[in-house]
Amino acid sequence: MDILILIIAFILLLVAISLISGLWHGAPYMPTSKSAIRSMLKLAKTKADDVVLDLGSGDGRVLVMAVEEFGARGFGVEITWFYYFWSRIKIALKGLSKQIIIRHEDMYMSDISEASVVILFLLQDTNQKLKDKLIHELKPGTRIVSHYFTFDNWEPKAKDEKYYTYLYIVPER
Repeated sequence: MDILILIIAFILLLVAISLISGLWHGAPYMPTSKSAIRSMLKLAKTKADDVVLDLGSGDGRVLVMAVEEFGARGFGVEITWFYYFWSRIKIALKGLSKQIIIRHEDMYMSDISEASVVILFLLQDTNQKLKDKLIHELKPGTRIVSHYFTFDNWEPKAKDEKYYTYLYIVPER
């Protein structure tokens, strides 16, 4: 019985560390509703030839919907080990491992250049820190959709006010 309590306590400690770690990196785990995800993917006009990137991909739900409902390919970047493994398991169980890649990386250091659609549900400060990276590393015309938080001094091209989703387009250089 004592060993079971220790195992449960250890698992709870790992989950708590993962939650705190995500907050530290600017992307705390905040699950997004299916309707908000669908709004973001529709706002980006996601299609089968798109590569959808989810920075701070959490449990992978955005990428699963991008593949299952829009036919896109997906890749996620997740810094916390717990959500990284959870999403990998979830994606494998759904049989989507060939269409979705999850990388355990820091989003500030990750190669994002292959994305044609970027989905963000980060904090306002995190969006601001990523803005230059997004503009300089993504191809012009890449669609960026942010849920709830915006970018300073960058007007969205479209928005869905019901779900607080904002579409930005990477400008020509």
